[in-house]
Amino acid sequence: MDSALLESQNGAETRYRLYKRRFLMLILFSIITLLAGAAQYFPNAIQDIATKHYDVSNSHIDLMLQIVNMGCIPVGFIVAYLIETRGLSVTVKFGTIVFLLALWIRYVSTQVSQDRSVQFWVFFVGQALLGLVTPFIGLNVITTVTSLWFGTSERAIAATIAIVANIVAPALAFGIAPAVVISGSYISIYLLGEAAFGSAAAFGILFIFVEKPPTPPSSTAETSDGHKSNKSDEEKSLLGTLKQYGRDMKTIITSFWFVVLLTGYAFGSGAVGALVALINQVSTPEGYNGTEAGLFGVAIVTSSIVGALAAGFFLDKTRRYILVLRSFGSVAVGAFVALTFLLRPNQFGVVIACCVALGISAVALVPACFEAAAEVTFPTPPAVSSALLNICGLTVTTISISVMNHLQDTEPPYKMERSLYFNMGLMLVGAVALLSFNGPYLRLEHERKQEKYEAVPPQDEKAPEESP
Repeated sequence: MDSALLESQNGAETRYRLYKRRFLMLILFSIITLLAGAAQYFPNAIQDIATKHYDVSNSHIDLMLQIVNMGCIPVGFIVAYLIETRGLSVTVKFGTIVFLLALWIRYVSTQVSQDRSVQFWVFFVGQALLGLVTPFIGLNVITTVTSLWFGTSERAIAATIAIVANIVAPALAFGIAPAVVISGSYISIYLLGEAAFGSAAAFGILFIFVEKPPTPPSSTAETSDGHKSNKSDEEKSLLGTLKQYGRDMKTIITSFWFVVLLTGYAFGSGAVGALVALINQVSTPEGYNGTEAGLFGVAIVTSSIVGALAAGFFLDKTRRYILVLRSFGSVAVGAFVALTFLLRPNQFGVVIACCVALGISAVALVPACFEAAAEVTFPTPPAVSSALLNICGLTVTTISISVMNHLQDTEPPYKMERSLYFNMGLMLVGAVALLSFNGPYLRLEHERKQEKYEAVPPQDEKAPEESP
């Protein structure tokens, strides 16, 4: 239900309004995020078939995912800068165009030559482009979307929905790709379907998605928008914007509680991300076949929906970010440690249970971390804190994947026990940081200071026209 709130500011009344179309914006963004994430994991989802079809090693396929993560790291800073200078809509639409290009290059790779090595490297170019585009339509911009479109009592669950789309993406790839690609000859069919669905989703972003509603949904959104509109010409220049961006970065990285949160998120998400990416390599030496190993990954990702949505609803109702970080963080580290020691032969049911517990608890921490980061760094734009969280998380994921591959036994059956112990160490470091987090709720304090009036019924037909 739409609502409006009147607030007196500088002698003038400001109307805060929630538009029903905010849900359409969230759905459009979530779909493009879901498809982009699924595309990243496609090579890993059919790893055995891909290595045979392209006549490459497992390390080549792992590199496909790592190139995406490595591309996200430098581009994340550019995305935060573009949102601040060019706005959300331009940033997301540019990313969508490059995303389309990447998908169609991947499909063209199957048609460009009969030489499998040529096909592989053309596909690799498309995969690299996905690494460049992911920050434009992924976790880096979620908090910006929700803060511009959703009210204070909806932001957490709205962010959670988009985050869940990003997290479910690997399960989509691991669930659908092996069912469709039963041999190398089916790769082109899958990639054509992927490009077609991606094109349909891109249409919604390019022609329907808009940056913000005509009227802000909250005082926080108005503060951010007003901050931009009140800038002088000098501040709006490239040099002025770079200086402001530098000041925002300095403010964030010198915030003690943000650094604590960043450490917890980076090491925790990095450990879980590496585990999901290498779940096949970790499981098969213990006697599990490819289908069973795939189910472990699917169990982690699909169960995460329950935990993330539960955490999102709870955060919207209570704003108790610290409670969520500590409670879900404790369960997550316990499940991770248990999985490390119990991933042994003939323990399928036990391993599945550990994966479910890990998925429910670990992924619930993602919206809590992003929202808590926005709280402790307010009034710095959330795009900056989101970018840093995502970049550091991907950096740890990439490093962990490389180290885990290096620690793998060199003799059959190529077990990865040492790799799991290393990854568990990362998770423990992240858990200690998250459990010690006790930062202030600066954004919430700002909103509570604003004068509140009784909500009035919506009048969408009288609302200012939304620019296309």
